[in-house]
Amino acid sequence: MSSKKHKKLKNETENRTKVKKKDKHRDKVKDKTSKDKKNKINLKTITTTDKTVDNVISDVESLPSDVIDDLVDISDNEDYKTDNWITDEINNNKLSDAPLHQLFPRLRYLAKDDIETAKRKGIEIKTGIFSKQEKSIMTANWNQFIKDFPVDNPYLFIGVFRYVKESQDMDSNERQRAQQIAKVGQLWLRLAKGLPNRPLCLIYRRALRMFSGLKKSKNLTDEDRQHILDMHSNGMKISDIAYRIFCEPKTVTEIIRNNVNTTTGDKLVKRWNDSENKRFIKTIKEVMKEDNINEYNYNDIPWGKVAHKMKNRSITQCRNHFKSRIIYLMLNPDFDGIKNWSLLETKRLIYGLYKENYENECDIDWDYFKEKFSHVSIFGEICRNWRTLKYTNREYQLMTHKQNVEYLYNKYIANNDIEELEQFWKDNVDD
Repeated sequence: MSSKKHKKLKNETENRTKVKKKDKHRDKVKDKTSKDKKNKINLKTITTTDKTVDNVISDVESLPSDVIDDLVDISDNEDYKTDNWITDEINNNKLSDAPLHQLFPRLRYLAKDDIETAKRKGIEIKTGIFSKQEKSIMTANWNQFIKDFPVDNPYLFIGVFRYVKESQDMDSNERQRAQQIAKVGQLWLRLAKGLPNRPLCLIYRRALRMFSGLKKSKNLTDEDRQHILDMHSNGMKISDIAYRIFCEPKTVTEIIRNNVNTTTGDKLVKRWNDSENKRFIKTIKEVMKEDNINEYNYNDIPWGKVAHKMKNRSITQCRNHFKSRIIYLMLNPDFDGIKNWSLLETKRLIYGLYKENYENECDIDWDYFKEKFSHVSIFGEICRNWRTLKYTNREYQLMTHKQNVEYLYNKYIANNDIEELEQFWKDNVDD
């Protein structure tokens, strides 16, 4: 047989095989579709005398578990997504129909082209911190959603711990089911109801912080922190530790980084004392000499090598401590040392800002404050202490600089402090 005839016969055989496979696949799809339609008919036999959301919910809750599972399966089928009348009744008048949410229904951040498209259509996009009113709207929407779709662990709707391995407390089926319910119930359009100018991506990020139920770093006990360090020393993954403690993975990472030297595994010491500062300066000079680094070329210091020699300090601790304090001591060897910042110094700083009455934060003369506090601190630490104070007011971003200073003044300074504070600033002015 010639090569051409052989090739032609081979192609015809392959084509017949492909046709048979397509026919088998089509038959399977038809069988599945017929089963889904049968299930759909069973679901449609549910009737309510009064088409209210509560009645529909009670009907759904009274269904057998296998029928409810069929409802979820049908909702994932493209043929029935728009014809799931039970979910439609539950979500009646609870979904956001804002043009912004209909135009960009995904949870990804808006690109420049998306923002320009919204502007051309006259759609306003609001960013920045959420107001109290917006948070209350989201909270009401969330409470209604978990009432309409009750599950044991509502935080799974948000999608936290989706990558954690199966455990005794939660398996993958529970996570998948919660995610399916969130998808069928259109959770993000439910949360966006009443917030027409907030993109869904920002609503999603805010929901993660508000409704995940995860512990924040400030709420962790000493036992929790020690438990995190113990699990880390036993080789457990960050995501698994976060699930055990029920906090964000970045919180676990921060605790480990602040307490364990990642290069040596040694436990870190939190406070720097004078003797350690001297040893730190000596170590820096030794490393600079070993690597042939010029005396004042501090940007080239290999902090990994310094941390390895210090043993009980991490790279981040060494670098930050050098930039905030040690560089000043190395450049000013005659300086007699820096005292610890006390509550009294905090009150003096707040009182000074209150008396100066700056209109904006950018108008603050930090050089002036540096001179007043040179006996206890350096320039960088004064600015850092002010930022720390400012962040104690959770709503500082919603306030002007004057309002924020007034808030701190009322929080920290009592009437019996004013005489001493006035004397401090008067003495400094006279000097």
